[in-house]
Amino acid sequence: MTPLQLLAQVFGFISLVILVISLHQKKKSKLLVLQMVSNFSSAIQYFLLGGTSGGLTHLVCVLRNYLFHKYRRKKIVSTGLFFLIIFLLIALTAISYDGPVSLLPTLAILIYTFGLTFGSLKTIRIVDILTCFISIAYSLSIGAYVAILTSVLEIISAAHALYQLDRRPVARQKNC
Repeated sequence: MTPLQLLAQVFGFISLVILVISLHQKKKSKLLVLQMVSNFSSAIQYFLLGGTSGGLTHLVCVLRNYLFHKYRRKKIVSTGLFFLIIFLLIALTAISYDGPVSLLPTLAILIYTFGLTFGSLKTIRIVDILTCFISIAYSLSIGAYVAILTSVLEIISAAHALYQLDRRPVARQKNC
């Protein structure tokens, strides 16, 4: 492993730690801020590994999370931001297209953005689990090994958060 590849894995590890912390937030605003930092670190990781599509889509995620955080209370603005993000992703994907695998980050981010725009924290966690499988395939293709570990731990962490924070308490039955 070259020093540049090793540095990329370090940025991936930083992203991992921050992402796991973000998934256990009780407020969407805190989740968004932490994921801005995590996505920026991931973007650096992908750029260092030559994954231009992954790097660009993670930068769009930073912008998306910033805008969603800033305008989180305005529902109409959120819908407009959703379409802006879709446009940006499609444009950047066209610029960075390098075969079918380069479409995977865009697909994952589109699905996650839909969940973020129109869903609750529970929906976001469910969508996060689904998009992790797409991210694993992309990360395998470019050698982002810490990103693979991140996605696996993200699946576990999001599932744990779903269980811990989003499950409905079961009503206790009274014995008669």
